[in-house]
This record gives sequence, structure tokens and C-alpha cells, in this order.
Amino acid sequence: MSQQKPNNNSFAQIDDLIRKNFLGLAREAAQRKLAEDPKNIQIRIKLVEIYRSLKDFQESYRLIRDLIREIPDDDRLFGMYPSILQGVGRIDEAVERGKELVERTDGG
Repeated sequence: MSQQKPNNNSFAQIDDLIRKNFLGLAREAAQRKLAEDPKNIQIRIKLVEIYRSLKDFQESYRLIRDLIREIPDDDRLFGMYPSILQGVGRIDEAVERGKELVERTDGG
């Protein structure tokens, strides 16, 4: 599994596109980087964020499920998970994950 940071220039370019609200272009740039390194965790997380912003909850859900299995202690992923679950209509599970998030961030 590649945990290395993606090329800083490409990552900065993707972040810049997101800041400018060019989410479709950001998605395309991230997908190109992912094609070069399919196991790159940081790019995969960035794609979850992009898909969530695009309200493509099915795709963000598909990606985040695998990532959470691989790195269950990632607070950023855990924080996004309830809203993605809600987006795919898994309301009860979203509520449970939201409660876990509160416990996790408040120290239980």
C-alpha cells in the first residue's frame, strides 16, 4: 500500500482546482494521479472529498468503505463517513457513526 504523499505539485494543483470550485477538473486530475498509483492513500482520500462535494455519494461511499477498512483510525475519513452514509440513504447507520464520532472526538 502506497502511503507516500503524491507529487506536491499535482496535489497542490488538485487543491487549487477544489478551492476554485472546479470540482470536475479536480476529479479528473485526481483520477489521472490515481491511475499512476492506484494504492495512493492520499489521492484516494482526496477523491472521496471531491465526490462528496459533487454529491456523488455512491462513488464516495464505494471509496470510503475500502479506505476505512485499510486505515480505520483516520479521523478525516471517520468524520466524513456519517454524511456519506446519509447521502446514500443509510440513515440509521449514519446516526450510529455520528454517535461514534462524537464519542471519539470527545474522548468517550
